[in-house]
Amino acid sequence: MTIDNKKLSADSVSVSAVHPQIDVTRAPLQQENQDIDRIIKRDTHKTREWLIVDVGCITLLWLFFTALVVLMVGFQFQGFKLSDTVMVAFLTTSLATVLGLLGIGLRFYFK
Repeated sequence: MTIDNKKLSADSVSVSAVHPQIDVTRAPLQQENQDIDRIIKRDTHKTREWLIVDVGCITLLWLFFTALVVLMVGFQFQGFKLSDTVMVAFLTTSLATVLGLLGIGLRFYFK
């Protein structure tokens, strides 16, 4: 099966004549593009505000939970005991996780 070159070129000419390319530099399209850019910036700003609140809440919860565990271990609340190595591992891994979360999230949204 072969393709007829004359027919192919005639079809492509007729298609381009029916559907000319859209010029995006015309004033109405520029205005529409600017409106879309404003909407994207507004939505990004809302997302950043939401992220700041959520990351702050997670950090505060981590601080309260860590302080609670340290106090429970320090005062041996109702026989609650953890060895020194477990406490060190708990504090370092949870600190690394929270700081990593902060770093990744904030670096992604605040370039």
